[in-house]
Amino acid sequence: MSTSAQLDLLVAQKTCHCGGKLVFDGRFYVCVECNHIYCPECYGYIVASGGCFHCMNCGFSLCG
Repeated sequence: MSTSAQLDLLVAQKTCHCGGKLVFDGRFYVCVECNHIYCPECYGYIVASGGCFHCMNCGFSLCG
């Protein structure tokens, strides 16, 4: 099984901390209930800072 498929399966079995379902928007996993953003690499919490998105857990970053 590819790494991408494994990650999709892992996240499909998880929910947001609020209990909402996560959907992949092409860059991040987003909760449909509270709009929290999760890292596509490690499922850590993503924060926005200075026009970029940073993972609090693994250091993943996307500017844009």
